[in-house]
Amino acid sequence: MKLHQLWDQSHQVFASFMNPVDEIQFLPSMEKEKSAWQTWNVFDKVSPVFTKLGSTLAAVIGRDMQVVEEFVVLLHDGSSSYKEVNEARLEWFARKQRSYVCIPLTSGALREH
Repeated sequence: MKLHQLWDQSHQVFASFMNPVDEIQFLPSMEKEKSAWQTWNVFDKVSPVFTKLGSTLAAVIGRDMQVVEEFVVLLHDGSSSYKEVNEARLEWFARKQRSYVCIPLTSGALREH
């Protein structure tokens, strides 16, 4: 597979994070695209997972979803030490009292997305 095809596949998956099908947004701010690109640049280990997701969902394994979850956590809070979405949701919603619309989907919903 050529490099531009790999980039296209990973970019399509990345774009789904920017324009989710449902009404819940992954990022709360107007600068979400810039923030997401910066996060992707810093957390580049998600690139092979995005490429894999862009080519076939059947090939995605548990470790891949762990990487995606960590990426989503970093999108919401770049300084977070959490690696799992559900743990981060609990912290942000219950302890930091963030608005429900400003926290990511659950791990299960993220898998379905």
